Amino acid sequence: MATFTLPQLEKGITSIGHGPVVDAMAAAFKMYSSGLCHVEPVQHLALSGGGDFCVKSGFIKNDASMVVKIAGGGFPGHGSSGIMAVFSQATGTLNALLIDNGWLTDLRTAAAGSLCAKFFAPAEITAIGVVGTGVQARFQMDVLRSVTSCRKVVLFGRNAGKAQAAAADIAAMGYSVHLASSVGEMAAACNLIFTTTSAKEPVFAQSDVTKHTSGTLVVALGSDGIGKQELDAGMVGAADLVLADSMPQCVAFGEASHAIKAGVLAEGHAKLVELGTGLTGDHPRNGRNDGRFIIADLTGVAVQDVAIAQLAMAAVKALPESSL
Repeated sequence: MATFTLPQLEKGITSIGHGPVVDAMAAAFKMYSSGLCHVEPVQHLALSGGGDFCVKSGFIKNDASMVVKIAGGGFPGHGSSGIMAVFSQATGTLNALLIDNGWLTDLRTAAAGSLCAKFFAPAEITAIGVVGTGVQARFQMDVLRSVTSCRKVVLFGRNAGKAQAAAADIAAMGYSVHLASSVGEMAAACNLIFTTTSAKEPVFAQSDVTKHTSGTLVVALGSDGIGKQELDAGMVGAADLVLADSMPQCVAFGEASHAIKAGVLAEGHAKLVELGTGLTGDHPRNGRNDGRFIIADLTGVAVQDVAIAQLAMAAVKALPESSL
């Protein structure tokens, strides 16, 4: 059995850059929506200490590997945690253990957000909005550099100190960062927006975008478990297109679930489209010039873990032994 450590995985991904990671997510979502993958229902484990774990497993049919991922986060004073276990589909043998401490999960989550921006953001991005000041805000802005030349960021965080720290880190990536005093101020200036919080009630209200919905893409990354919600249900219902990374998951606990429960979005409505279907159908790039208000509802799908595990292992194996 091979063991891959976090420093090795980071070196491997650095050697290939973020572009291939985004491309791998595109391929994974297309296969998922084409019925070429099998994923098990997500297990969510909320712990009394304030953190939570999720367990995701799946495989690409007729492929070599199956991946089981355990990832945790949200523990006060502590970072992410997690591993990915790679098994052989043919023999059931444990072939590799990726001790990534949740790093690959953060990376593939940001890559999915950047994928949505690549294909569904307006052609001219005026500014990039960020709601949230944690790890994913930083990951998203880092990976996003591979798909857009826009370097203007407007960030909102409820904690001033954390917002300043996040702004400093994002500025170090080459962005010009402005701290907004409200989500509404941020939304008025931006037409590509990422929400990266672990909120359990909306931090982004429909009124925040009422006057600024034309040609805007909002990528919601935080609702990856039951009870989480970042967007007002009415805001989701008002969108011209809602992209669901996994239709079953988004209907069960994503932003779409709250809109469906509120009666402002119908399950099966033509504007509720699975991301992989959108990437292979008539939707790609159409939103870049026609002024639609688009929401991407990203809950995180096991096929992403399969794709990032395979990509990261291949990248590490391609490195010179002297660099490991």
